[in-house]
Amino acid sequence: MLGWSTSRTRSSSDWRTNRTVPSRPTGKIQVNAWPRPQGNDIAEIIFTSGTTGEPKGVVLTHANLIGTLDAAHNLIPEQEHRAVSLLPLSHLLEQVALVFYAMSVGADILYVRSRNASHLRVDS
Repeated sequence: MLGWSTSRTRSSSDWRTNRTVPSRPTGKIQVNAWPRPQGNDIAEIIFTSGTTGEPKGVVLTHANLIGTLDAAHNLIPEQEHRAVSLLPLSHLLEQVALVFYAMSVGADILYVRSRNASHLRVDS
């Protein structure tokens, strides 16, 4: 079985056949066994709200997201980043700027509980 450990530390005997049952795979073994995505593989489908027409799903590939992330790295100067998340995580700009880009540079992200101005104000 691909990715399954045969270690006896967590194995048990199957009483019906008196054979050793392999233990569950470790997370690292499982992840290493997954196929790596190719550029033309679908990464996600974002559904539009339909404010300017009929709602529809937009297919984004891994190459789309990597290309956008590369552009962000070319446009945003290297510095210590801190960001406030205001857009929904289903929004592409929010994903690129505050999820993918922020993770790639180790930025801190503050997720606000509400976009109401009274919740965003910081009292001194």
